[in-house]
Amino acid sequence: MSGCAAALFAAGFAAAAFGCTFSPYALVGSALGYGARAWLLIFCAAVLVGCVWLVLRHGETRIWFPAQAGGVLVPKDALERVAVEAVRRHPEVVAARVDLSMRRGELCSEVVVFARPLVDAERLTLEVQDAAVGALNGVVGAAPGRCTTRTRVLSVRRLKRYLS
Repeated sequence: MSGCAAALFAAGFAAAAFGCTFSPYALVGSALGYGARAWLLIFCAAVLVGCVWLVLRHGETRIWFPAQAGGVLVPKDALERVAVEAVRRHPEVVAARVDLSMRRGELCSEVVVFARPLVDAERLTLEVQDAAVGALNGVVGAAPGRCTTRTRVLSVRRLKRYLS
């Protein structure tokens, strides 16, 4: 129904744009007044905007892993969740964030770790990086090409933000 109404409005607008007096409503025999037509136009415009939004909305981001006979499309959030869970298993980690991307055909990861106060940041960075790479290697079958890990050692005052 709204497709027909949209076509009628499009024909009417095209006729008006070219200065013609053609009206598609005379062919259909519409008994609608100008006010009802205006409301119908607003409704059709809202439906069309909703359809465009559904098509263009940002859905789940996926990562493409190319293979010999095609490839595999994997949800990015699922892979990131696997890496975060592996990193969070470390007893010194309070919170973690992982961001995965594909660059030049290889998986790259950026891991940000928030650690407990007074922890050895260099040792923790290496352990966490090994855990994240191992978890992704177990799921994907290949280790990330570039893994950047940043460790932020929290002060006692800032620790309470991450524990609650």
